[in-house]
This record gives sequence, structure tokens and C-alpha cells, in this order.
Amino acid sequence: MTDAPGGTAPSTLPLPALGLGAFGVGTAELAPMGLLPAIAGSLGVPIPAAGQIVTACAAGVMADAPVMTLLLLMALFVLGNFASAAARGYWTLVLARIATSFAQGAFFGFGAVVATSLVAPARRANAVATMFMELSIANILGVPAATWAGDAIGWRAAFAGTAGLGLMALGGIGATLPASGGGSRPDARELGALLRPQMLRTVAATILFAAASSRSIPMPRRSCRRSPAPAPGRSR
Repeated sequence: MTDAPGGTAPSTLPLPALGLGAFGVGTAELAPMGLLPAIAGSLGVPIPAAGQIVTACAAGVMADAPVMTLLLLMALFVLGNFASAAARGYWTLVLARIATSFAQGAFFGFGAVVATSLVAPARRANAVATMFMELSIANILGVPAATWAGDAIGWRAAFAGTAGLGLMALGGIGATLPASGGGSRPDARELGALLRPQMLRTVAATILFAAASSRSIPMPRRSCRRSPAPAPGRSR
């Protein structure tokens, strides 16, 4: 990483790299929902069992804490997705998804702190919005593209593609983020703010938004196609 010259304004060059990382993380988190039939057929497990890889990822995100550096987070994200693409069994895939999830939750929290440290105070909200906008773009473009790739090429290609996005973000962050751009680690006592009524309402709204977004994920329906009805006057 490069050091920012003393006395100069922080560079905003890392913001596109953070946005690319957010796009890759958002795609990797939600894309498996559209790949469940392909994953279940490949690994020889029922679709409900394949759906547990989504649950495992969500549990890892919830349990993680933003205490690692961005470079370490993206490296873990890349390795986890490559491991998912190479998984030869159900439990191997579940463990790979859990490992990947440890990077996902922390990336957004830590990345938002870094984004605000790169711009003037008047532009901090815009910097955070720019980063999180990529998560919405991932829902619109990344997840359908991964579902299409999984249906046309194979679900392993979808995980490998998201790992490639992570590699590009990792290179961009490493090349542009100042050595002092990580800021200080968060204080665990700040979690007490979650008990405030205003924060609880915000968290509830966020949960409802995430649930509504997940309901719109496209699901392949190849296995649900019905056989054509027999022509009149003919028996099967």
C-alpha cells in the first residue's frame, strides 16, 4: 500500500476498489440462491439441504466482527470462493461458504469506515453511499449474471467468477489504499448503541429490506417444468 503525502488531502482512488469489492461480496452472498438446483444435482443432495449453504453463510456473517484489515478480508473472500468452486462434497462446500462469510460482514463495516476517512467531512455520506450502491448493483446485475453462468456453464464457474472479482478488488485496494487508511479498530463498547430506540428502528428497517430483496432472487425452474399434455384422443 502507498503512503499519502503529508499535508495533502486523502486520495479517493481506493473508492472504486472498495466498490468493486462490495459488488463481488454482494454477488457471492446472494448468488447461491439461484444456483441451488444445480448445486443439489451436482452434489447429490436435496435442494433444501443445498439451501443450508445460504444459512451457513448468513450465520458466519452474523458471528463475525470487523477487526481484520481490508486486504486480509478480501484475501479470505477470494480463497473462500475458490474453495467453493473446487468443493467436491456437500460439507466441503458448506465449510468454504462459512469461511467466505467471515469476510463479508466485516468488509462492509470496515470498508465504510475506510471510505469516510478518504474524503472531506462534507463528502463522507456520499463516499459511503457510493460503496453501498455497488451492493444494490450486485442484486440487479451480479446475482442474475451468476445464476445465468451457473445454469449455462456450471455453478462452479459462478463461484470462480466472484473469486476473480475479489482478486481485482484485492489488487486495487492494495495499490491505492494509503497505509494509514485503515483507521483504528472499532471499540466493542460501541455496540451499546444498538440498544437505542432509534438504532433498533433502523436495524428493523434494514432487516425488512434485506428480506424483501432476497424474495426477488431469480430461481431456475428447469426441474419444475411439466410434461406437455397429450393430444386429444391419444392416451399416454
